[in-house]
Amino acid sequence: MMRNAEDSAPGKVRKFMVGYEMLAEAQRDLTAEQAAERLRAVSGIHYRESGA
Repeated sequence: MMRNAEDSAPGKVRKFMVGYEMLAEAQRDLTAEQAAERLRAVSGIHYRESGA
């Protein structure tokens, strides 16, 4: 069976997960707004300097 270049275009090729990828969580993409909100929520004190 012959394949043409269109069949192997990057958007058409399926990715098969193997090994550790099968056990990992799906990637979570953050928007810029979500990343900014997370940074605002972080404490300004480093954990080593907090006396814990």
